[in-house]
Amino acid sequence: MMTCRREDLRKALEADESYYIANESKVRNREDIDLEVDPPPDLALEIDISHSSMDRMAIYAALRVPEVWTWDGESLRVFLLSPRGTYRQSERSKAFPFLPLIEFAKFLTRTGFSETQLLRSFRSWVRKQKKQGWT
Repeated sequence: MMTCRREDLRKALEADESYYIANESKVRNREDIDLEVDPPPDLALEIDISHSSMDRMAIYAALRVPEVWTWDGESLRVFLLSPRGTYRQSERSKAFPFLPLIEFAKFLTRTGFSETQLLRSFRSWVRKQKKQGWT
């Protein structure tokens, strides 16, 4: 887990998960990431089973995280940062535009599978989606 912090803005938070995708090469092999200089993660994931992360969205916006996914145990929602600095809900991911998110959410509710089985199934599904060129 990585703490996203901007001392100059006096803002910080720790996402449940965060990922560098488009900007991965800019932070590769870095031990410390300074968001005053380095880009923010391209995607943050918030899992909100018992509480809402909506109050956290303003912090993500201040940190300029381009995409935030929230999962409440039943539905996956994708929020994209607008040029105005606010989030709008989207039917598609900017980081993974080829993935049908409704189907993606099914992987989050699967039970009776080992983690290895689930990961293999997920990787296979992503490869198939990418090969099909879902747009």
